[in-house]
Amino acid sequence: MIALLQDLAEADAAHEDFTVEGFVSPHYGRWQHQFAAIRIARNVTIGLAFDLDGLRLSGNWWPVDPDQLRRYRSAVAAESSGVELVDLLRRLPEPSRSLIGGPMKRLPRDHPADHPRAELLRHRSLTSEVPLGCEDWLHTGQVVDHVLAGVAELRPFTTWFTTHVVAKV
Repeated sequence: MIALLQDLAEADAAHEDFTVEGFVSPHYGRWQHQFAAIRIARNVTIGLAFDLDGLRLSGNWWPVDPDQLRRYRSAVAAESSGVELVDLLRRLPEPSRSLIGGPMKRLPRDHPADHPRAELLRHRSLTSEVPLGCEDWLHTGQVVDHVLAGVAELRPFTTWFTTHVVAKV
Protein backbone atom coordinates (compact mmCIF):
# COMPACT_ATOMS: atom_id res chain seq x y z
CA MET A 1 0.00 0.00 0.00
CA ILE A 2 2.79 2.43 0.90
CA ALA A 3 4.62 1.67 -2.36
CA LEU A 4 1.41 2.32 -4.31
CA LEU A 5 0.86 5.64 -2.53
CA GLN A 6 4.44 6.69 -3.24
CA ASP A 7 4.03 5.79 -6.92
CA LEU A 8 0.79 7.80 -7.07
CA ALA A 9 2.52 10.81 -5.50
CA GLU A 10 5.30 10.54 -8.09
CA ALA A 11 2.75 10.38 -10.91
CA ASP A 12 0.75 13.37 -9.63
CA ALA A 13 1.94 15.81 -6.96
CA ALA A 14 -1.69 16.36 -5.90
CA HIS A 15 -1.49 12.94 -4.22
CA GLU A 16 1.51 13.64 -1.99
CA ASP A 17 -0.53 14.18 1.20
CA PHE A 18 -1.39 10.59 2.09
CA THR A 19 -1.54 8.41 5.15
CA VAL A 20 -2.02 4.74 5.86
CA GLU A 21 -5.01 4.84 8.16
CA GLY A 22 -4.51 1.42 9.62
CA PHE A 23 -6.04 -1.96 9.19
CA VAL A 24 -9.75 -2.48 8.82
CA SER A 25 -10.00 -5.39 11.22
CA PRO A 26 -7.70 -6.64 13.96
CA HIS A 27 -9.10 -10.15 13.41
CA TYR A 28 -7.38 -10.63 10.05
CA GLY A 29 -3.80 -10.54 8.99
CA ARG A 30 -2.38 -7.12 8.12
CA TRP A 31 -1.98 -8.02 4.45
CA GLN A 32 -5.70 -8.89 4.15
CA HIS A 33 -7.20 -5.46 4.99
CA GLN A 34 -5.28 -2.27 4.34
CA PHE A 35 -6.71 1.23 4.14
CA ALA A 36 -5.10 4.52 3.18
CA ALA A 37 -6.29 8.01 2.37
CA ILE A 38 -5.07 10.77 0.09
CA ARG A 39 -6.07 14.15 1.46
CA ILE A 40 -7.63 16.44 -1.13
CA ALA A 41 -8.82 19.13 1.29
CA ARG A 42 -9.95 19.34 4.90
CA ASN A 43 -12.25 16.33 5.45
CA VAL A 44 -12.22 15.46 1.72
CA THR A 45 -10.19 12.37 0.83
CA ILE A 46 -9.66 9.66 -1.73
CA GLY A 47 -9.67 6.35 0.11
CA LEU A 48 -7.85 3.22 -1.03
CA ALA A 49 -8.96 -0.07 0.49
CA PHE A 50 -7.16 -3.28 -0.32
CA ASP A 51 -8.47 -6.66 0.81
CA LEU A 52 -8.98 -10.16 -0.54
CA ASP A 53 -11.61 -8.83 -2.98
CA GLY A 54 -9.08 -6.47 -4.53
CA LEU A 55 -8.67 -2.73 -4.58
CA ARG A 56 -11.47 -0.21 -4.01
CA LEU A 57 -11.32 3.57 -4.26
CA SER A 58 -13.67 5.99 -2.61
CA GLY A 59 -14.29 9.71 -2.68
CA ASN A 60 -15.10 10.76 0.88
CA TRP A 61 -16.41 13.77 2.71
CA TRP A 62 -16.42 13.29 6.48
CA PRO A 63 -17.19 16.51 8.35
CA VAL A 64 -15.88 16.88 11.85
CA ASP A 65 -17.12 20.38 12.46
CA PRO A 66 -20.60 21.91 12.37
CA ASP A 67 -19.49 24.68 9.97
CA GLN A 68 -18.82 22.22 7.16
CA LEU A 69 -22.14 20.50 7.73
CA ARG A 70 -23.91 23.88 7.62
CA ARG A 71 -22.08 24.83 4.38
CA TYR A 72 -22.91 21.42 2.89
CA ARG A 73 -26.61 21.80 3.62
CA SER A 74 -26.65 25.37 2.30
CA ALA A 75 -24.93 24.26 -0.91
CA VAL A 76 -27.32 21.32 -1.39
CA ALA A 77 -30.34 23.54 -0.71
CA ALA A 78 -29.16 26.26 -3.11
CA GLU A 79 -30.51 25.83 -6.61
CA SER A 80 -27.27 26.12 -8.60
CA SER A 81 -24.86 24.14 -6.41
CA GLY A 82 -27.53 21.63 -5.33
CA VAL A 83 -28.52 20.84 -8.91
CA GLU A 84 -24.81 20.64 -9.80
CA LEU A 85 -24.31 17.94 -7.13
CA VAL A 86 -27.33 15.95 -8.29
CA ASP A 87 -26.12 16.14 -11.92
CA LEU A 88 -22.60 15.02 -11.11
CA LEU A 89 -23.93 12.13 -9.02
CA ARG A 90 -26.06 11.04 -12.00
CA ARG A 91 -23.02 11.22 -14.29
CA LEU A 92 -20.93 8.94 -12.07
CA PRO A 93 -20.51 5.52 -13.68
CA GLU A 94 -22.87 2.89 -12.29
CA PRO A 95 -20.54 1.18 -9.79
CA SER A 96 -19.63 4.54 -8.22
CA ARG A 97 -23.14 5.85 -8.10
CA SER A 98 -24.04 4.17 -4.83
CA LEU A 99 -23.64 6.66 -2.01
CA ILE A 100 -22.75 5.80 1.54
CA GLY A 101 -23.14 8.34 4.28
CA GLY A 102 -25.28 7.69 7.33
CA PRO A 103 -28.39 9.73 6.57
CA MET A 104 -30.43 11.14 9.42
CA LYS A 105 -33.93 9.79 9.91
CA ARG A 106 -35.46 13.24 9.57
CA LEU A 107 -34.76 16.20 7.38
CA PRO A 108 -33.05 19.15 9.14
CA ARG A 109 -35.67 21.54 10.59
CA ASP A 110 -34.89 24.51 8.41
CA HIS A 111 -35.75 22.65 5.18
CA PRO A 112 -39.25 21.73 3.96
CA ALA A 113 -40.15 18.04 3.81
CA ASP A 114 -40.85 18.30 0.07
CA HIS A 115 -37.45 19.81 -0.80
CA PRO A 116 -36.30 18.41 -4.17
CA ARG A 117 -32.95 17.35 -2.67
CA ALA A 118 -34.30 16.19 0.69
CA GLU A 119 -32.44 12.88 0.49
CA LEU A 120 -29.07 14.63 0.12
CA LEU A 121 -29.93 17.11 2.89
CA ARG A 122 -30.33 14.21 5.33
CA HIS A 123 -26.71 13.10 4.86
CA ARG A 124 -23.97 14.08 7.32
CA SER A 125 -21.20 12.56 5.22
CA LEU A 126 -20.98 11.15 1.70
CA THR A 127 -18.83 8.51 0.08
CA SER A 128 -18.84 7.31 -3.51
CA GLU A 129 -16.96 4.09 -4.27
CA VAL A 130 -15.16 2.80 -7.36
CA PRO A 131 -14.37 -0.93 -7.16
CA LEU A 132 -11.27 -1.79 -9.17
CA GLY A 133 -11.33 -5.50 -8.43
CA CYS A 134 -8.55 -8.04 -8.23
CA GLU A 135 -7.24 -8.29 -11.78
CA ASP A 136 -3.77 -9.39 -12.88
CA TRP A 137 -2.67 -5.73 -13.32
CA LEU A 138 -3.11 -5.19 -9.58
CA HIS A 139 0.35 -6.66 -8.96
CA THR A 140 2.08 -4.78 -11.76
CA GLY A 141 3.09 -1.21 -12.50
CA GLN A 142 -0.24 -0.78 -14.33
CA VAL A 143 -1.99 -0.42 -10.98
CA VAL A 144 -0.98 3.26 -10.85
CA ASP A 145 -2.72 3.96 -14.18
CA HIS A 146 -5.89 2.18 -13.03
CA VAL A 147 -5.93 4.05 -9.71
CA LEU A 148 -5.36 7.40 -11.45
CA ALA A 149 -8.27 6.62 -13.80
CA GLY A 150 -10.47 5.83 -10.78
CA VAL A 151 -9.37 9.04 -9.06
CA ALA A 152 -10.28 10.98 -12.22
CA GLU A 153 -13.72 9.35 -12.10
CA LEU A 154 -14.16 10.60 -8.52
CA ARG A 155 -12.69 14.07 -9.15
CA PRO A 156 -16.02 15.86 -9.86
CA PHE A 157 -17.38 14.44 -6.59
CA THR A 158 -14.44 15.57 -4.46
CA THR A 159 -14.14 18.89 -6.31
CA TRP A 160 -17.76 19.75 -5.50
CA PHE A 161 -16.95 19.45 -1.78
CA THR A 162 -13.73 21.45 -1.99
CA THR A 163 -15.58 24.18 -3.92
CA HIS A 164 -18.82 24.41 -1.94
CA VAL A 165 -18.14 22.97 1.53
CA VAL A 166 -14.52 23.38 2.57
CA ALA A 167 -13.85 26.78 4.18
CA LYS A 168 -11.82 29.20 2.14
CA VAL A 169 -8.75 30.28 4.08
